[in-house]
Amino acid sequence: MQKDTAFVPFTEGEYAAKRGISIQGIRDLTEDTPLTNLIHLIGHQLFGWPMYLLFAVSTGNNSAPGNLRQGHFTASHFDPFSALFTSAQRIYVVLSDVGLAFMGWALLHMTSKLGIAKVMLLYFMPYLWVNSWIVGITYLHHTHPSVPHYADRNWTYMKGALCTVDRSLGFIGRHFFHEIVDYHVIHHLFPSIPFYRAEEASIAIRPLLGLRYREDKKASFLSSLFQTFRTCKYVSDDEGNDVYNWQQKSGM
Repeated sequence: MQKDTAFVPFTEGEYAAKRGISIQGIRDLTEDTPLTNLIHLIGHQLFGWPMYLLFAVSTGNNSAPGNLRQGHFTASHFDPFSALFTSAQRIYVVLSDVGLAFMGWALLHMTSKLGIAKVMLLYFMPYLWVNSWIVGITYLHHTHPSVPHYADRNWTYMKGALCTVDRSLGFIGRHFFHEIVDYHVIHHLFPSIPFYRAEEASIAIRPLLGLRYREDKKASFLSSLFQTFRTCKYVSDDEGNDVYNWQQKSGM
């Protein structure tokens, strides 16, 4: 919860404070209507990735980007002096920024030749499409009602690695995304295993993991995305228990 760098949820108290109401008010909140959630989800899918790159949103308070009290000005992936990077990495961030500037110039040049409508169609629409997949897939990998979050004092590598869930995208996931969605638990445990061995390795390790292995392949991708976004709003306050579990509203 404190040091993770992506998709760190609000605690119940933080969620209530963010909206300026009591915890009981949060529990009785009526904003979890399908239409409101759909609007928020669209914003999440369109702007989640850029907001993470620019401001490191959804990071833990004591993670490198979350803790800016050590003389760092930003937590941006584009700032070579960001809290994200070491001094040895700064030159690579600068080179990356130069590449982005060149790409920006190329897009402006294309716009002057082809018109803004064609550039939007040929570049920005595919960019938003890829952006949506990146956010949706990684969000579903690490967000599920059965996946707990741990306090720093109670975290271990194995506990953290098992805080993910295998899902399914059916034909698309198998033939277009090389099963990165279907077999993500094994990737957490053994990142060096290539994607074309992930299924074989997952089958081999499931009996050893037992109930610690998490899988949810009942719903379609879009259904899973909407239901997860609707139900996984905040986790329990710590209260010295070392484990933060998702708090789900009744009837959801």
